[in-house]
Amino acid sequence: MGADITLSRAVRGNLLSLQSTSDLLTKTQERLSTGLKVNSALDNPTNFFTASSLNSRASDLSRLLDSVGNATQTLEAADNGISAITDLVEAAQATARQALQTSAGITGGTDVAATLTGSGASLLADAAASVAGSGAALLADAPATVSGSGASLLPDAAGTVTGSTDTSAISATASNIIINGTTITFAGGEDQTAVLAAINAENGTTGVTATVNGSNQLVLTGDDADTDVDIDAASTGLAQFGLASGNNAATNLLSQGFSASETLEITVGSGSLQTITFGNGAGEVSTLAELNTALGSVTDATASIDSSGNLSVVGTNNEDSITIGGTSNSALLGTTDATTTATNLLSQGFAQGETLEITVGSGSVQTITFGSNGGAGEVSTLAELTSALGGITGATASIDANGNLSVLGSNTEDSITIGGTSNSALLGTSDATTSATNLLSQGFAQNETLDITIGSGTAQSIVFGTGTGQVSTLAELNTALGALTDVTASIDGSGNLSLTAASAAASDSIVLGGTSDSSLLGTVDGTTEATITGGTNRRESLENDFNELLIQIDELKNDAGFNGKNLLDGDDLKVIFNEDGSSSMTIGGVSFDSAGLGLSSVTTGDFNSDSAIEATLATLDTATTTLRSQASKFGSNLSVVETRENFTKETINTLETGAANLTLADLNEEGANLLSLQTRQSLSSTALSLASQADQNVLRLL
Repeated sequence: MGADITLSRAVRGNLLSLQSTSDLLTKTQERLSTGLKVNSALDNPTNFFTASSLNSRASDLSRLLDSVGNATQTLEAADNGISAITDLVEAAQATARQALQTSAGITGGTDVAATLTGSGASLLADAAASVAGSGAALLADAPATVSGSGASLLPDAAGTVTGSTDTSAISATASNIIINGTTITFAGGEDQTAVLAAINAENGTTGVTATVNGSNQLVLTGDDADTDVDIDAASTGLAQFGLASGNNAATNLLSQGFSASETLEITVGSGSLQTITFGNGAGEVSTLAELNTALGSVTDATASIDSSGNLSVVGTNNEDSITIGGTSNSALLGTTDATTTATNLLSQGFAQGETLEITVGSGSVQTITFGSNGGAGEVSTLAELTSALGGITGATASIDANGNLSVLGSNTEDSITIGGTSNSALLGTSDATTSATNLLSQGFAQNETLDITIGSGTAQSIVFGTGTGQVSTLAELNTALGALTDVTASIDGSGNLSLTAASAAASDSIVLGGTSDSSLLGTVDGTTEATITGGTNRRESLENDFNELLIQIDELKNDAGFNGKNLLDGDDLKVIFNEDGSSSMTIGGVSFDSAGLGLSSVTTGDFNSDSAIEATLATLDTATTTLRSQASKFGSNLSVVETRENFTKETINTLETGAANLTLADLNEEGANLLSLQTRQSLSSTALSLASQADQNVLRLL
């Protein structure tokens, strides 16, 4: 184990000084070698991170410069393209002016009459106005019907009682039987025959007939279903005849829930209340048979009762409701006190007094009124509505089994208007006006004209409308065209107009005009000249030159792009000016081919007309104005982009300079520091050596 080394204060101080000098010397050498006084955050955190931020932004802006430069080139390419296209347009103008200065016509050849042939018209064939309802769901006419069910009344039957004694060998003792309040007396010794004769002799007062059954037992039976068999308990002969006292009731309505003076009331429609009264009094009913007879007298309906007591009432017509009421229990007849409605229009949404109005053309409103007063012209059923529709004038009207209304005009001029206060949806329609398919419904208006002039002749006018001598249909137009002079004129099924001058003379041009829209007939207003075939067109070569210039405009437009962007072909250009994209400019593209400039090629013969050439020159002037205006816009855009490009470059220089000022070292200063530190290092080494020698001299003394 080595001994501890103890340094004197002088040696330690010199060592520390030498170490410090060495660290400073190292840092100074690093600054001289890198040229930076701040090489890391440890050197100066504030300057280091600030410089890093400045350098980062400068780097981001540097990357934007490439796209800004591309935008500049794209704009310059577009500007060059506009300049070249402008030159071509001016060349086309020169060509058109040359054609205007060249005498028109064809040398040689054969005269061909002026012909105008329309194309592209899409008029519909003449058709009458039609209303075709759909989706209606009305039920068929049906009278009101009451159909009882579940009744359980027993058939009519007289009261009856049967004795329990065999009377074949009877010899009656003195006694009596009191039947229905009448006393029948037996003196004694009567046999079966005499007993029966005695009882039947009182039939007029008792209403009871006596018979014997197969067991020779006495049977007492009422004469009808209204007659009970009541045997008084005071009768003395009960035992010998095997009879029991008491009332043996007949089977009738009064024995099954109906009471005397109760009523069954039936009301049909707005008729009077018809009342049937239950009971045994005059005009009253007590049996099913009597009830059926009484029901047979009900008016405006067919009424009956079945063997079980179920009531049936069917109205005579399809208008009247049936109401069952009264004081009797209607459930005994399988019904309820209620009103049953007939199936008709009034039970399915139509109300009393509502109307259906049909107007054909300019005719008067034809009104059908809904209601139950059929005699006054009102309708309440489908059948009555069908009959009323048959009286509509100017159209054919009907209703189908589901209630869908159909109305077809009698001609191709009249519209059909459905209206009124009723709900037309119930008839599968809506309140609206349906126009006939004719010329007036497809763009032509009342009193508009079609003017046709042949050569120097007077204009021949066809007037559209519904008045006298006016035309409103394709058929009428064809007839009117056929009446024109000096021209063969017709119209096809789609509405394309065809005109051919009667003469092939150059002076017999066709002039089409008027206030109507001629495009509806596949034509345009203007003059069509006679032509010559087989000759040489003096202006034809200029037409070819003109068309070639338009082709070159289209091709030049396609070549005016840069790096995939073509502002003349509709591409938009977005230029971003700062690193976060918050500052930008979008430059809208244009379509500067011949079509985009409103220019179209000419066909052979177009330059034969001076007016056509002048129209072409007007279009070229407009195109030139458009080109110059757009060139000015692109020039302004280019100026903005170049300004922002220069600004970005200067900003980058400012940022980089600022970052350098924060981190670059002063080489002159650092060189001087190096020399100073080297001298200091040398002196420290010398001092350390001297201190060590002094310590050694002290040690030698020991």
